Amino acid sequence: RYLDPPVEQNYTNRGSGGGFSASLERQWSVNDHTRFHADRRNTRLMGPNELLQEAAGQRQDRDGGETLGQVSHTHIFTPHVLGQFRAMFRNTNARLWSNSRSTPIRPAQDRGFHEAYVAGSVSAHYGGHELKGGAEGWFSSVHEDLSFHIVSYRLGTVRIFDRDIPPDFHFAGRTLGRTQSGFVQDSWRIRSLNVSAGVRFDHYRLAANETAWSPRLGIAYEVPKSGLVLHGSYDRIFQAPAMENILLASSDLAQTLGGGAFLPLRPSRGNFVEAGFSKSVSPHLRLDGSWYRRSFENFGDDSLLINTGVSFPIAFSAATVRGFESKVEIRGLGKFNGQLSYSNMIGIGKLPVAGGLFLGDDVSTLLDGTSASPISQDQRNTLRSQVRFQAHPRVWFAVGASYNS
Repeated sequence: RYLDPPVEQNYTNRGSGGGFSASLERQWSVNDHTRFHADRRNTRLMGPNELLQEAAGQRQDRDGGETLGQVSHTHIFTPHVLGQFRAMFRNTNARLWSNSRSTPIRPAQDRGFHEAYVAGSVSAHYGGHELKGGAEGWFSSVHEDLSFHIVSYRLGTVRIFDRDIPPDFHFAGRTLGRTQSGFVQDSWRIRSLNVSAGVRFDHYRLAANETAWSPRLGIAYEVPKSGLVLHGSYDRIFQAPAMENILLASSDLAQTLGGGAFLPLRPSRGNFVEAGFSKSVSPHLRLDGSWYRRSFENFGDDSLLINTGVSFPIAFSAATVRGFESKVEIRGLGKFNGQLSYSNMIGIGKLPVAGGLFLGDDVSTLLDGTSASPISQDQRNTLRSQVRFQAHPRVWFAVGASYNS
């Protein structure tokens, strides 16, 4: 919340984080290599207050932690065939508690999930082909416990809650989730033309039970003797809803909470199209540019419970993200190297909503509206630059600057 606070006044927006990690690598033979990795991360922060909450003495604290362990193994079957295998276990938790002066709502939360992940893939080089195929599996156990007490239905002169909403609420849930995926792909080079194609299958079962096929195609062509490469791609994507409070958002509690609307959450599906170029102007200068458009159905977003920091996954019926990226790179100009990049992104979400739990007076607008508005991925202008100076073969200096609108 530090860069995107849910209230403009933003009192008590303070926190700290820390962690540690350890890794071990073992080369068993020329054909076998294993890597072990483990880390622990923890974050503590205070929920941002607005003016009236700060005057009342509200304090809401949040913490989140994650413990992760993973192992990966690489095996060379033959000079042309490589196998990679991975396994991971993760335990994630998040808690929220409030003091007695919290207003207009006093929430408490304890949620988290355990997740195990296994994957394997085989890559093979055959003639002009780079073939790869594999499978993945996620196995998760999700638990949620959320309660709140409405202290006041108003905050100052502004009505926050409808009178129909009961003053006390408690939700507890637990479930298992499963996701299985498989893919196959090929990268084929024919002289100046490179073609990459593949297809992926996903089966998701948690908030919904759905399957999807995702084809992908990419083409790159190097114009002979010009230093120019043209490329384009198409991807069909499948994205599961966010894990945060997904059980509550997937439960029809609209009537329990005094009315509203409930729509089942479904995974997002989208089409990504991109085209671009890379041009070497001289041995020291290269230009890159690309344009893209991404269109979504059931676009995933989140909705906050006032400014408590508790968010719930929701979905818009549609969304579009489009933009372009450009970069100028200077290489080997004496002792100097540098780059300058600029990107522009426009993201628009469209009503009506397509999934989630909704309360309040604006439910009819959300369900029947046709308006559009910017989404959190909307980043209109981003400018980045860096210059590096090699003062000595073992010493270099660099300076960078960035601007984000």
